[in-house]
Amino acid sequence: MKTEFSKYKNKDIMFSAIFIVVLSLLFCFFLDEMKIILRYMLERKYLYAVVWITIIVIYAYRYKMINKSRDVSQIDIFMDNALGAITAGTLITSALILFRGLFIQIAFGDKQYFTELGVIDVTAIIITVFFLLFYSIRRVLATAKEVYTVRHTEQVLSQGKPAQKPDDSNT
Repeated sequence: MKTEFSKYKNKDIMFSAIFIVVLSLLFCFFLDEMKIILRYMLERKYLYAVVWITIIVIYAYRYKMINKSRDVSQIDIFMDNALGAITAGTLITSALILFRGLFIQIAFGDKQYFTELGVIDVTAIIITVFFLLFYSIRRVLATAKEVYTVRHTEQVLSQGKPAQKPDDSNT
């Protein structure tokens, strides 16, 4: 028996697998070029500005959507969104900064950010950084998806169209 969202999960898994394979091939065949590109991106200040602006826009839009649709106190809604945005932005930018230092130290060796750390310490930090990035980006994307779903639902309801259940019999 298929679940209601199995079609979408399969598409996400396939997209993720293809994305990882393509990135792996790029790193295998163009390792030096990819390292230079990654370093360039991580050393630019606008990367962090883009992260913060994106998160603020997503959570501000979420605040606007939730503010219209729920009977909860305004301060609770505001604090939930403000703290969510601050937490996500801080986690992502901090993890990117740690990753930048580790990546430059390991891949290029021209700068030493963590001089007193051994291989096990650096490995533990890398694992933690990837977990923080994965978790934080996943939460921001889930919030963006929630905002999109609420917005799309409001558009359908405002047009007076009846809600329809997606037909999953074709998959």
